[in-house]
Amino acid sequence: MTGNVGGILVSDGALPPSKTTTAGTPVGPATHNLIAYNVSADNTFDCGITLPSHDSLAVATSGPEAGRPQPKVADVFDNVISGNVVIGNGGADLLDAAPFPGTGSYDNTFANNAATNNGNSGFTLHSYGSCSSRPSGCLRRSMRM
Repeated sequence: MTGNVGGILVSDGALPPSKTTTAGTPVGPATHNLIAYNVSADNTFDCGITLPSHDSLAVATSGPEAGRPQPKVADVFDNVISGNVVIGNGGADLLDAAPFPGTGSYDNTFANNAATNNGNSGFTLHSYGSCSSRPSGCLRRSMRM
């Protein structure tokens, strides 16, 4: 992946709201992917390898399930990112994110990746909350080895 806006993206991103709905339409979870032995270089406007949850239905925000992931609906989880080279991208080298309430990215493994000369930090965990009883973004047990 070279010379694009961003590098490799794995997301549960919901389709935009329609004229009849206020929420987006879920596209389902992004799970059990292996991203291995790739080069993501010189993607000047975004990150090298990105795992963001963009579906606000990924984590329950109310009721008895509030704060709990909803993996049958959305979420980005149980992915392995290993042996990649990430260089010269505009954003973070490797990003695992649940950037707003209701999103969830967790249990992802980042192992043996080489990252250098990118716009932000080498490995970024980004969340406004945690997986708990709070209705917030969920980011937990992601590993960088």
